[in-house]
Amino acid sequence: MKLRQQHPASPKQRFLCNTICATMVLLLSGCASNLPVTQEAPKPLVITELPAKPFDTETLYSLMVAELAGSRDRLDIMLNNYVTQAIETQDAGITERAAHLANFMQDPVATQQMATQWASLAPENAQARYMAMASLSDAGRYFEAFEHGKYLISHQHFPHGLDALAVKATSSNASDDTVKTLLKLYNALLANHHKDAELTLAVSFLDYKLDILDSAMGNALQAQILKSDYEQAYLQELRILGKKDANAAQLRLAQIVALFPDNQRLRLQYARNLTQTNLAEAAIQFEELLKQSPGDGNIQLALALTYYQQEDLEQAKKHFLPLEHAAAQEATANYYLGKIAQQQESPHDAIRYYSQVKPSKEFLPALARAVDLMHKTEQQDLALQLIAGHQLSAQAEFQEGLSLLLADHYRHIGNQQQAERAFDEGITRFPRSQTLLFNRAMFLTTLNRLEDAERDLLTVIAIDPNNADALNSLGYILADANIRLPEAISYIERALAINPNNAAAIDSLGWALYRQGQNRSAITHLRQALKLMPNDEIAAHLGEVLWVEGQQEEALAVWKQGLQLQPNSRFIMERLKRFQLLDDVNS
Repeated sequence: MKLRQQHPASPKQRFLCNTICATMVLLLSGCASNLPVTQEAPKPLVITELPAKPFDTETLYSLMVAELAGSRDRLDIMLNNYVTQAIETQDAGITERAAHLANFMQDPVATQQMATQWASLAPENAQARYMAMASLSDAGRYFEAFEHGKYLISHQHFPHGLDALAVKATSSNASDDTVKTLLKLYNALLANHHKDAELTLAVSFLDYKLDILDSAMGNALQAQILKSDYEQAYLQELRILGKKDANAAQLRLAQIVALFPDNQRLRLQYARNLTQTNLAEAAIQFEELLKQSPGDGNIQLALALTYYQQEDLEQAKKHFLPLEHAAAQEATANYYLGKIAQQQESPHDAIRYYSQVKPSKEFLPALARAVDLMHKTEQQDLALQLIAGHQLSAQAEFQEGLSLLLADHYRHIGNQQQAERAFDEGITRFPRSQTLLFNRAMFLTTLNRLEDAERDLLTVIAIDPNNADALNSLGYILADANIRLPEAISYIERALAINPNNAAAIDSLGWALYRQGQNRSAITHLRQALKLMPNDEIAAHLGEVLWVEGQQEEALAVWKQGLQLQPNSRFIMERLKRFQLLDDVNS
C-alpha cells in the first residue's frame, strides 16, 4: 500500500479525517511542521511503502475516537488520545502524528515530549530531529538540542539549525556558563566542519554574547567568505562593529548596501540609521526602496516622515496623501497631514485630517489638536460634539483620555462647574487614574480650593510614591500658600531625589526657601532653574527675591527677560503692579 501526504483544504482540517481507513493511512504519514529553530522548515518526508503493523483493539478504538473527535473540532481530545497511545505503544508512526498535532496546537509540553520520543524511535528521521531540537531549545534545554543538531550536520542534513539554536541561546536568559559550555561544543564541532558557513556564524553569535568581539568578528567574516551572499553574516559583522565603533558600522553598512543593491532588508536598515544622522540621504534611500517596492505603505510612510523631519512639508504631504485611507498607515498619515495643514495655517483642513484619525496611538493627540483648533476658530459646540461622539463610540482604553479632554474643554470655555463635573465623572469611572487626579488638583488650585487639591495629590502619591510631578506640585502649593513650609520642602526634595535636574522642582525649592527667609539660597536655586528652563513664572520668582534683596537693577532685567518669553505674563505683571514698577519696565 502506497501512502501519500494529506493536503487538507483548511488549517482546521489538517489533522482530520472522516473514515477509519483514513485514520490508519494518516497514522503513519508525515506532515510538515513550522520549526522555530531552523531558518526554513525541512521538506516533508515522502513515505512510499510501509509494512502494516497490527495494533490491539483498545489502541485502534482510541485512535478512531481521536480522529472522530478531530472531525468535530475537539483537537484537545484528539491530542490526548494520540499522546496516550504514543506512550503506550512506543510506535514511531503514532508518535509522529502526536508530535505534529501537538506542534499544530502550540502545546509546548506535549510537543517536546512527543518530538523527543519520535527522534528516539526514528533516530535517522531528519524531521523528527528538527522538531526535537526546536522544542528542546524552546524549553532552554540547549545541550540536548545541540545533540540533535550535531547529528544532522554530521549526516549532511541542511539546514541543520545550529545557527538558530545559537541565536536562541544567546537571546534568552541563559547564563554565561551555559553559553561558555555551548561555545566549547560548537568549536569542537567546527573543527570537523570548518567549511560550514552557518556553523561558523553560530560560533560568532556565541562569541558575541560572551563579549569575545575579535573572535566574533573573525567568524562572521569567515562565514562571508564561505557563503558570499550570506545576509546574516553581514548583519552580524555590523552588530559587532556597532558595539565597537558606531561610525565604522554605518560606513560598512553603506558598503554592504552597495554590494547588495537589491537587498531591501539591508537598505532599509541603512535608511533607518541615516534618519539619526543624515535626513537627506535617508530620504534618497527610502525613495530607492519605494522604487523597488511600489505601493509599500510602510516604506512610503517612512519616506513621508523623513521629509517631515526635514521640514520639507510639500514632499511630506505628497507621500502622506496616498496613505490617507490605507488601513495600516492611515492614522499616522492623517495625523501628520493635520500637523502640516496647521503649520501651513489651514485650520479647517487640519481639523478635517485630525478628525479622521482612527483609534491608535495618534488618536488622542489628534483629537486634542482638533479641539484646540475648534476653540481658536470659535467652534466650541463642534468641539463638544466631537468629544461626546467619541465617548459614545471609542474603546475603553481611550475613555480616560476623553474624560480629561472633556474637562479641559469646559475649563477652556470658562464653564468651571461643568469642568469639575467632567473631572468627577471621569474619576468615578477611573478612581486610580493619576492623570485625572493630578489634573483635577491643578484645576482646583486655580479655584483656590487648596485642601481639595491637596487631597487629590496625596491620592496620586499613595498610588505612586515616586510620582515626581505630584510631589513637586504639592510642595509648591504649600510653599506658595506660605503654610507648612518644612513639609513643603520635604515633598519637593523627594521630587528632586527622583529627578535631580527638574527645573520646575528646583524653582519650587527656591520659592519655598524664600518663604522661609533663606533668600541667598533661594536665589541660587532660582537662577539654576531659570537657566535650565527659561520660563516667565520662574523669572517672576527670581525677580521678586532679587528685588527684596536690594538687587533691583538685576530684578528688572530678569522680569524684562520673562516678558520677552511671555508678553503680558500674569506672574510678572502681578509683581510689577505690587512693586509699582510698570513704568520702569515699559521705559
